[in-house]
Amino acid sequence: MKGQLDFLEDVIHTGGRRTVAIKAMSRNTDPDTSVQAAVSVIAGLSNLQEKVLRAFRDNGEMTAHECELLPQFWNLSASTVRKRISELSHLGKLVDTGERREGMTVWRIGQ
Repeated sequence: MKGQLDFLEDVIHTGGRRTVAIKAMSRNTDPDTSVQAAVSVIAGLSNLQEKVLRAFRDNGEMTAHECELLPQFWNLSASTVRKRISELSHLGKLVDTGERREGMTVWRIGQ
């Protein structure tokens, strides 16, 4: 079964049909960011959690430190990004690869 975030990828990249819940929260003419926001609400993720998860989708496996150094997080404290990674880990959205870089856990998108 596909998760809500996978569904979002289908909607954005293939122009797929939106679910009733997403239709109720966004219009067909809305930009992709509106659809992303609707799916995040349905999936129960905060905007910042979604932003961190998107960074992993866009950049692949990385440590919390590597994530913190991405331009989209320059305005946030390191602890803010690390906390979102921890939350996403507890939700199963990010998983430990078992690899370490400079003693830090390397994370990847969960199943």
